[in-house]
Amino acid sequence: MKINEKQRLCGGTFFTLILQARKPRMGVREHYMGNTDGLSEPETLIALAKVIVPDMQEPLESMMKTIKGNVFDYKTCKNAGGTYFPFGDADARTAFDTRVKTEYRTALADMSEFVDGFIDVGGSTKKDERLVRALVELINLDDSIVDGQLFYVSKDGTAISKSDLLVVTDICLQPFLLGVWHFAVLRNDGNTIGKETYDAWCPAQGGGQRRYTATLGDNLGKTIQLSYHTVPNPDVSAGEVLELDEDGRVQGEKVSSKDTELLSEFKSDYTSIIEYCINTDFSAELVDINLSDKIASMYNDKWRFRSRDFADAHLRKLKNNILATLNELTAYLSDRYLRLHEGSGQLIFRNQSWEEGDRLREELRPNTIRIREKLRDLYLELYPDPDADNETVEPEVEQVASQAQVLQQNVNNPFVFNFTQNGNSNTQIGHIENYYGNKKE
Repeated sequence: MKINEKQRLCGGTFFTLILQARKPRMGVREHYMGNTDGLSEPETLIALAKVIVPDMQEPLESMMKTIKGNVFDYKTCKNAGGTYFPFGDADARTAFDTRVKTEYRTALADMSEFVDGFIDVGGSTKKDERLVRALVELINLDDSIVDGQLFYVSKDGTAISKSDLLVVTDICLQPFLLGVWHFAVLRNDGNTIGKETYDAWCPAQGGGQRRYTATLGDNLGKTIQLSYHTVPNPDVSAGEVLELDEDGRVQGEKVSSKDTELLSEFKSDYTSIIEYCINTDFSAELVDINLSDKIASMYNDKWRFRSRDFADAHLRKLKNNILATLNELTAYLSDRYLRLHEGSGQLIFRNQSWEEGDRLREELRPNTIRIREKLRDLYLELYPDPDADNETVEPEVEQVASQAQVLQQNVNNPFVFNFTQNGNSNTQIGHIENYYGNKKE
């Protein structure tokens, strides 16, 4: 890397450095056997984007080819990553800026969750330390960043200037990454300013895979003492060892009264919706024509706002996962997959042509089963104790879960289901290849 090459901190160059600090990847053998480690470049950037928009909808399987291209373009600083990602969305960027400056604790919790899932923390290879050193050196080399530029990298959410950042030696990983990511995403220059930097770091290989070859951080000239963010517990004495439950919450730690009230309200709004989705086979049954509107209205009018967020990290994550999963389901409630059943006034799967049959079998059925399974698991998180506070839950948690499993079994096994569509013709569905077996030329 030549000294006269421009060094620029932007979203793409930040992401490139993040990729070097990921947890160890699975080997070729594991991938060949069908296992995944959840650390691919698209999965990493989607998780990083959720620090900006925590309830961002998961992409559909049909979108992944496009998204992989968008991820590459963002990493190489060609553009802002396409319409799926929020990096070019002014409203999303403004909301993220406001959250970092006024609701720092929730923003830090989201970055901490990303770090827990993707960054190799405390390992013998010191990937986390090298990441911090590389980012500090990049900030130093980027002469487009003025000395007075503020970075929200302090543990308490306060900002320090570039000049002050360059002299500190004690850095806390999660607040530091949040502050640098905040700057990189919000800078007005855009992502394309980093293209020359990326080209220098990852030289073109004549069409082959471009590998990171830079040594950023090696020439920083100072020692950094790295620490890590932990959630303080005011009821714990110094030196006391904490035992955590399966959710990562301190055992015996109580949820605040505000969160308790908010959780009750969330259950009241979403329990019946989740139960309906778990128990409805969208590829074989009539579907409530208002379901998509109910999901969209509840999200847009109420639960997407930060005023409806939980202070408790586990509850906040649970809420965001439920909202994102329901939002994903709405894509399969569209007229691409469903149509009006005139006799009932409800919706029914499209299966009136070979193309629609393929779509039913290859897209609607497997994806809605996957979403229903995920909603079932989230439902069991929402009601972890079936013996407690379930008077308003009908059917009970165990019944909902068992019904979902039975429906899945029915869908996966060969079956024939006769249904009258439009009131005048019987449609036989099940394994589409059996139904159309003697009809396809």
